Amino acid sequence: MHEFKYGQERVHRDQLNQYLAEKRKAGNFKVLDVGGSVGPWFRDNCDAILDFVPPVQKFDGDFIEGNITLPEGWDQCLNYVKDNGKFDFVICRQTLEDISHPEFVVNMLQKVAKAGWIGVPSKQMELMRGWYPEIPTRGLHHHRWIFVTKNGKWYGLPKMGWTDSLGDRWFHYRTPGGKPRGLELSFYWEKEVNVFWVLPFVDNLPDDYGDDFVKECMQGVTHPWDLWINMINNSDHE
Repeated sequence: MHEFKYGQERVHRDQLNQYLAEKRKAGNFKVLDVGGSVGPWFRDNCDAILDFVPPVQKFDGDFIEGNITLPEGWDQCLNYVKDNGKFDFVICRQTLEDISHPEFVVNMLQKVAKAGWIGVPSKQMELMRGWYPEIPTRGLHHHRWIFVTKNGKWYGLPKMGWTDSLGDRWFHYRTPGGKPRGLELSFYWEKEVNVFWVLPFVDNLPDDYGDDFVKECMQGVTHPWDLWINMINNSDHE
């Protein structure tokens, strides 16, 4: 079970930095940031950054170069862990929604660290229109996943072509504070990440597909977006 938080990104960053600073002050506490080169929000409280581009701001720790979407992209990091032991904590923020196979990266996070923190855009932020006035898209154009939570579990929904074509009338959910922009879903994990990755189709799925929440949302569906909409609407709001 994870304790999920919905809140503004800057608030989550400040809280996490405070947590890391206290841990590091108390003793040896090794921290890795995965995918944090462009936005090194935690550079003062981490020992290493794993990314395929160097940090855009001054960073005094170790830069581990690697494309995290590829198995070989983790080679240097795995060698680092072999020589120094697992990191005590790993941060992966505003990264998983960008990539084709976040399940692979989440599995790797658990291999290189004992615990960690994951932050992704909320469903409210990912579904809002207005990012690009010229075209009626939802969320940021390069994001490939929308994440939701239910009963202490985390779910990844692929962001397919129907995302932009569905009208607002299909969605019925609340936005904490009424401001979706900058609203983040984050959680702390230890030992393992409890996640289910939803397939982008509903035809010919086995009877045991998914858990109780997925099975509930599957009732009466005829198209993949039916399941997708049900999970958006019936998942946690805050």
